[in-house]
Amino acid sequence: MPQRKKTAIRFRNKGATPLAPGGGDRTDLRRVALELAQVSVEAMSRSGLSKKEQEDAFSGAMRQKRSPGRTAKMLLERSHAIGDMLSYWQKNERYVDQHGEPRVLPVRGKGTTLETLAHRFVPDMRVSEVVNAIVRHGEVQRLKGDKVALLGTIMLLTPKTPELTLAAVTLGVQRLARTILHNNALPEGEKHRGHFQRYASGELTEREFREWLKRVPPDLQKSAASVESTLRLADSKRRKGKSSGVGIFIFRDE
Repeated sequence: MPQRKKTAIRFRNKGATPLAPGGGDRTDLRRVALELAQVSVEAMSRSGLSKKEQEDAFSGAMRQKRSPGRTAKMLLERSHAIGDMLSYWQKNERYVDQHGEPRVLPVRGKGTTLETLAHRFVPDMRVSEVVNAIVRHGEVQRLKGDKVALLGTIMLLTPKTPELTLAAVTLGVQRLARTILHNNALPEGEKHRGHFQRYASGELTEREFREWLKRVPPDLQKSAASVESTLRLADSKRRKGKSSGVGIFIFRDE
């Protein structure tokens, strides 16, 4: 099917309002655009790009009307796929014991093994590579007898390389921006078509923030797990749609 042409947002409120006073000029719009560009510069600088490389990136973006590809998602694809594999190991009835805990798995062989899981979620990786990745970056321990055990959460700490760092920033910004633009482009009265978007925020001192960090993450983990249970994991056998989901993160403004 032909793709629909993307048009600029049509503003729904005309004239000054208490939430958006009208000044008649574009000063605030340009200031916010500058701030957005500065966010991009900071992300690229902290990822190791030189000033010349950043200038080339902005110049290329201005020349191209559409993104040339999905490099950020491609770079993170293995990490996301292994995360889905660990989630499947933690929840699927074939891979948990009578107490609901993840089974200790033989690394190789058919049936309920890590090799079977790896073939399903990361078919392009050798099983030895998968073992190395989940032991090094996840809460998985290698045991005697060529077995592995999932001992904690499904969290996977990906390598902190410049490419993966900037890819994670880019993918996060892309997804949030598309949600905001989708919601803001909806005509009046069509709120039911909007994508859920909400911040829960307040003020905390540095000390309060450190204490709060100890209490909140477990609740967020439960929320994420609950949402994930309603989604189909993107294994290699049943890829029928586009990546969909929610993003949950803690923030602290500077």
